Amino acid sequence: MNALGKLLRFLVTFTLVAFALPSNAATKLFSFSVTPTSTGYTATFNNLSNGNSYINSMNITLGVKVTNVTVQSSLVTGNTAVTPNCSVTKPCNPGDTILISWISGIAPNTSGSIALTAEAPVDLTSCGATANWSARAFTGNAGNSGGGTSFTASPGGGTVATASSTISCTLQFDKQPANAEINQEITSVAGQPAGPKVTIKALIGGSVATSFTGPITLTLNQPTGGGATLTPTPTPMTITAGVATLTSLKVDTLGTYSLKASASGFTDGTSDSFKIFAGILDCGQPFASSFLNPGTLADSEPGWAAGMRNAYNKDGVQEDCVPVLYTFTNAILASDTVNLTWDMTAQPNAAFMYQLNWRLRPVETTGALAGWTKMPRPEVAWLNTDGSLTTVNGDKQFVPALACLSDRLPAPYGELAANVLPTDTQIQVKGIKANPASSDLVPNPGAPALPATPFPIVIANTAGGAQLLTTERMTVTSVGTPVLSGGTYSTTFTVTRGTATEGGAIKAPHDLPAYPKVLRVMSTPLPIIPNDATAFPPPYVVQTQAHMCVADHGFTPYDGYRVGGDLTGATRLLYRTTIFDIGDGWVRIGNF
Repeated sequence: MNALGKLLRFLVTFTLVAFALPSNAATKLFSFSVTPTSTGYTATFNNLSNGNSYINSMNITLGVKVTNVTVQSSLVTGNTAVTPNCSVTKPCNPGDTILISWISGIAPNTSGSIALTAEAPVDLTSCGATANWSARAFTGNAGNSGGGTSFTASPGGGTVATASSTISCTLQFDKQPANAEINQEITSVAGQPAGPKVTIKALIGGSVATSFTGPITLTLNQPTGGGATLTPTPTPMTITAGVATLTSLKVDTLGTYSLKASASGFTDGTSDSFKIFAGILDCGQPFASSFLNPGTLADSEPGWAAGMRNAYNKDGVQEDCVPVLYTFTNAILASDTVNLTWDMTAQPNAAFMYQLNWRLRPVETTGALAGWTKMPRPEVAWLNTDGSLTTVNGDKQFVPALACLSDRLPAPYGELAANVLPTDTQIQVKGIKANPASSDLVPNPGAPALPATPFPIVIANTAGGAQLLTTERMTVTSVGTPVLSGGTYSTTFTVTRGTATEGGAIKAPHDLPAYPKVLRVMSTPLPIIPNDATAFPPPYVVQTQAHMCVADHGFTPYDGYRVGGDLTGATRLLYRTTIFDIGDGWVRIGNF
């Protein structure tokens, strides 16, 4: 043992002797096993007898230092004793034998357990060390002197059963790295460079090696051929009391990664995976122009794109809006493809809009459409072919884009005025704004600002007023007589719930949250996927809600003279598309 040695609690992994009952078993048989716990071990005695012999006492020869022994409560009697009495001030050492006597008895084909609080030298000399355990069982109440007989160990015969363990030395990420923005500090909280730092623990036998000071090497696990750089690379890394705190961690390339920690004599530790995004976006904010438009294009040119995050999440949350990490990849000029991905672990119900100018297309010169154009239909994907959410390198399942139900992102019609039970078919809604009285663009000036029925709504699922991640889509089939009060309307919506056209939604409770929060009744532009499994093959499910839709799509003639380089006189068209995305999606437009 060197000067770093210190006794601490630990956990180990055991290699146990199998204890199958042989076909020619003797009358009194037992097996013995030891398993790790958070404070040491549990020693288990199994009575394998085929008669009526009880285990009434047992002894254990220890493989490690033990500071406390606790007998299973159902085995304890007024006379139960552990000899010697292991304690912190007077521990039992490896090789010592303890006797557990005067228990209530372990019946045939049952088992009993003994909890052992264990300690071991937390020192590098402990790494890989083997601890050997053995045990005996007796019919008598006090072991060899109890007037009974010994049980036979199974397998192997004899009266002694054995087990062995190896003390492990490992590095373990305690506070895991979270998703982060490119070239910003990675901490244990997504998108928060000032959040709690990532930490690594050096464990010997499962206990923190408080005297271990390293060194530890940290490396970045990345896809084959990846060129990302982790900075700084602390080698050696300073450790305090067995814990390394990682500061100023940054990655300079978008992608998904994990960290690996290594130290001599220790098993490597690998962190959870995390993603590096291009930016961070709050509710109502526009996409950063720095990665929208190659070459700082004008909004009249091919390849231009713009986007924003909606002021509301699709479930109506605004007060608790969380900034989300996101990446928008504009590959229009290369492949007529774009991708929006964001940190769905932070706020999965975020909603986005983006506008796209595709590459130029010529009009037809022959056939029935001569002088006109075939209308290319955008395609979208929010799932890979295996059913997982889309990834950069995943096998994306593109399907035809569907038209949105409206030209606006989710917005509140009003807010719930009363709790909604899963069985309710009517809901009370208040705070509905009035249509502008002076406007000729609305059908009923001054009336509640509601569309004609039927129309879909979305309400966040809540339990006890706590907002859940899930939402329920309903269809409003009729609206009650509105009551005007304080400049807004209250009314009753009659709704259908839980049908296929509601997206397969389970009827959920909607409990009002505590003031000042509100539970909004939200619009949704998302359509239902048509009942056409050919156009919408698995993993998409027909008659469920789509996660993306097209709010606008069309073309304008493109005049090459305005950019000064195209004097061919060919008629070309610039297609523009506006996408609503509530699903981490990809968009592309086909050739024709």
